[in-house]
Amino acid sequence: MPLKNKIILLKEVDSTNDYAKRNFDKLENGSIISAEIQSKGRGQFDRIWFSSPLDIKISIIIKEDIDIKNIYDFSIIPAAAVMAFLNELNIKSKIKWPNDIMVDDKKIAGILVESFISDKLEGIIIGIGINITDENKISLKDRIISLETLIKFIPEKLDLIIDFMKCFNYILDNYLKNGMREIIEITKI
Repeated sequence: MPLKNKIILLKEVDSTNDYAKRNFDKLENGSIISAEIQSKGRGQFDRIWFSSPLDIKISIIIKEDIDIKNIYDFSIIPAAAVMAFLNELNIKSKIKWPNDIMVDDKKIAGILVESFISDKLEGIIIGIGINITDENKISLKDRIISLETLIKFIPEKLDLIIDFMKCFNYILDNYLKNGMREIIEITKI
């Protein structure tokens, strides 16, 4: 069954993943944290994530009953969701493992997956950043690409988040019912 998503919209936060970690126990399964500004946005290995207030910066809380041996599937699931979302916008993308989504050999999105583990897997926080604009990224122009350079009309950010979550929920639901088979096919787009 798809997640019921409650979207928490923040003006400014250190990072959406850090906010999710601090509030993990209070947040429901499927909660989404979105921020206009991240003062300490980060990617894998604590690399800085440069973003504009217009970019998508979200963290998704997953509290499903997942076997800890399947934890690595959760780096593929969000990648497949981003690729499916971009495909709906007629944008062909590919994964640069472990956590980048590329278009024309330039980064359009990044994924940061963090888990809560005690004696069992308590939950997962999936951070996703998608470049909507090139604003604030001039120095990265040769390595990044954004939706504004790829499509003529950019919907409102909240509409984009909702559309992305439809893709994410479909893929997660499919995974929970059928495993990785279809998801692997999606990542070959």
